[in-house]
Amino acid sequence: MLYSITYHGLEKWVGHAFERFGWLLLAKREMIDTPSEEIREYKKSKIENYGRMLKNLRRALEEEISISDGEDRKRDLGILHKNILTLIENYENVFGIKVKNNKNIKNISNSNNGPRTKNKNGNNNVNGNGNGNNNNNNNNNK
Repeated sequence: MLYSITYHGLEKWVGHAFERFGWLLLAKREMIDTPSEEIREYKKSKIENYGRMLKNLRRALEEEISISDGEDRKRDLGILHKNILTLIENYENVFGIKVKNNKNIKNISNSNNGPRTKNKNGNNNVNGNGNGNNNNNNNNNK
C-alpha cells in the first residue's frame, strides 16, 4: 500500500538530504585517507545508497507536483524540486556517480494512471483504481 506524503514530510526529507550530503563529503575524504579496503567499500556503499535516496526524493517531489491543486503549493514544491536537482548535480560531480533520470514533471502531470492520481472528485487516489477508496474498508450502508 502506498501512502500520501505531506508537504512537511517532503520539506524535512529535502533538509535531511542536504545535511547528509555534507556527511558524505567527509566520508569521501575518509575513504581516500584510509588504508582499509573494508572501510572504503562501506563508505562507497553509503554514497551509492544516498544517490538512490536522491532519485526517490526527486520522484516523490515530481509526483506531488503533478497531483497538487494549489498554485502556491506547486510553486513551493517546485522550489524544493529545483534544490534537489542542484543537489543531484553536485552529487554527480563530486562522487562521479550518475543518478538515473525519471519521467519529467510534464510527463507525470499528463498521466492519468499510476499509483497516485486525482479521481474525478478531486481526491487523491493512492491505489490507482479511480474510485478514491484508498483503504480496504468498504463502508456499505445497506
